[in-house]
Amino acid sequence: MHRYLTTAFLIFVPLGIESQESALVGLVTDSITGAALPGARISVPDLEIESRSGQDGTFRLEGISSGEIVVFVTHADYEVWAARLQVSLEQGGDVPLGRITLNRAYHAAFFGSIADSVSGEPLAGVEISMAEADIHETTGEDGTFRLEGIRSGEHTIIIRQIGYSVWAQTIALDVTQPMQVDFGTIALNPTGAVRLAPITVEGEAFRASTIMTDFLHRMRTEKGTFFTYEDIERTNPQQTSDMLRSVPGFNVRGGGRITSRRGTAGLQSFTECTVQYFVDGIHVTSTSLDVIMPRAIAGMEVYTGSSTIPHVFRRPRLDAKCGIVAIWTKDASYVRP
Repeated sequence: MHRYLTTAFLIFVPLGIESQESALVGLVTDSITGAALPGARISVPDLEIESRSGQDGTFRLEGISSGEIVVFVTHADYEVWAARLQVSLEQGGDVPLGRITLNRAYHAAFFGSIADSVSGEPLAGVEISMAEADIHETTGEDGTFRLEGIRSGEHTIIIRQIGYSVWAQTIALDVTQPMQVDFGTIALNPTGAVRLAPITVEGEAFRASTIMTDFLHRMRTEKGTFFTYEDIERTNPQQTSDMLRSVPGFNVRGGGRITSRRGTAGLQSFTECTVQYFVDGIHVTSTSLDVIMPRAIAGMEVYTGSSTIPHVFRRPRLDAKCGIVAIWTKDASYVRP
């Protein structure tokens, strides 16, 4: 995993001496061989300054001033090194960081094949994605795949193909040496006929190949409440609306209707209004979320106010001030008739 070191360096000066800009100086080397590492990037993002180590591994980063700074040292195929410094400078003085040793970041490779679970035939052109590693690949004509450059951490592999159920698996990796992970043959299940409850559709649905990748990305970057299929299986709700009873500001009414309270402009009063719903990226006008069975849900995201709603859910003339609930289904055949 990437290593983040929090270290305080204190450089004292006599009182009364005015602080001046100076430079960080040091040497970057490999932690095992001790060899100098040219081309390492040394940066202080808060000050918007950076430099590179030379052929002998040494560096000089100009523009440092007194105060607290965070220094990052990065190099391809090595773990990130970082330090928090409390700096106080004499006029014209440099800040010596000494020798910085970087640990090599090892990688894993995932490989295997994908086939139809009924016929056993290999499936070509199947999309395989790993949002955390920013990997998007497709299977070859023989149904095989190989994902390279995977580092330590938790990764969710999502496999999608039109006409087949989504396959997903989360794996926690601790890559301490080069690894090869063989998934064997992954069988995708063909989907059956689709039955949907009567709804009114507005707008366009997302591309199927990006649905869960985008969901996982928003789970890391947006200010909402997220439920994965693991959360739903662990909670085992009787109705989909039961998952929202724990969301602050939301009220679960009879029949699975979800409401919240909206302030009235200029008055210290509130009115109750209905939360807007999206199913697989489509805005629907159903008054109840309970038309979708909990076991059908791959993921659910909740935004309780208009300021937190991502752009992807905004629609012209859509009043979302009371919040939205977006549901992503595993298989539309699970929708309650």
